[in-house]
Amino acid sequence: NPDESGFTMIEVVVAITVLTGVLVAVAGSALVSLRAVTLGRQRTTANSLASQAIEQLRALPFATVAKGLDDMIKALGDTDPAVRGDAAVAIAALGPDAAAAVPALRKMLTGDDATSATKYPAAYALGRIGAAAKPALEQLRTLSSSPDEVLATVAVWAAIKIDPQDATLLDKAIPALRKAVRAEQEIVRLEAAVALGELGPVAASAIPILELVSEEDSAKTVRAAAAATSARSSAWASRCSASPMPSASAMAASRSTSANRARPSELR
Repeated sequence: NPDESGFTMIEVVVAITVLTGVLVAVAGSALVSLRAVTLGRQRTTANSLASQAIEQLRALPFATVAKGLDDMIKALGDTDPAVRGDAAVAIAALGPDAAAAVPALRKMLTGDDATSATKYPAAYALGRIGAAAKPALEQLRTLSSSPDEVLATVAVWAAIKIDPQDATLLDKAIPALRKAVRAEQEIVRLEAAVALGELGPVAASAIPILELVSEEDSAKTVRAAAAATSARSSAWASRCSASPMPSASAMAASRSTSANRARPSELR
C-alpha cells in the first residue's frame, strides 16, 4: 500500500548493526573504567599496608630485627624482582643500622637485572641508611636526572639524606620534592614532606603546597608531616626576613640537625 511507510529489511539490519556497535563501545568503556577503579583501590590498599608494615618494623627493637638482616641482604640477590624490592623496603625500615646492605643495594641500582621495581626501593633504602650509604652517592646523582620522574625524585631525596650539606643538589631537590608531596604512593608523599622540612629556609617556596597537603591529604601521617614542615619552614622564612640570610654552612648545619629530629613514625 503506497500510503503505508516503514523500514526495509536492509534499513533494519543497518540500524541493528549501528546500535550493536554503540552498545559494545559503551560496554567496553564501562569495563575499562571499572578495571581502573578496582586497580586504584588495590594500589591504595597495598600502599597503606606497606606503610603500616614499615612503621611496625621501625617500632621493633633493633636486636629483634637485626637477626634477619643477613637473610634480607641475601634476598636482595633473589631472581624475583618483587622479592628484591620487598627486601629493600624491609631493610629501609632499619635505617642506619642496615649499613651492611649498601653493596647489595648499589647493585640493585645499576645491575644487569635492575628494573624500576628494584631501583625505587633500593634508592629509598639507601636514603634511609643515610651517611653510611655514601659509596652510592654518585649512582644516585646520575639517577636524579632520570627521565623517570618517580625514580629521579627518590634518587635526589636519597642523595640529600646521605649528604645533606651538598648544596648542588638543592636545585633538583626542591622542585622534585614539591611534586612528590602529591605523588600516588603514601610513603613517597610522607618522606618528601619530611625531606622538605630538613632543607631549611631554601625550601620556603614549598610552603603553599605543604599547607594544602596538610589539609587535604588522605593519610594522617602525611598531613601531620606536611603541617610540621610547613610550620618549620614558615618560622625559618620569618626569621630570615627579619635578619640577614644565614650562610651556606649554617643552612647545611641546620639541615643536618633537623635530619635527626622528627622521623615519619613520630609524626602520627
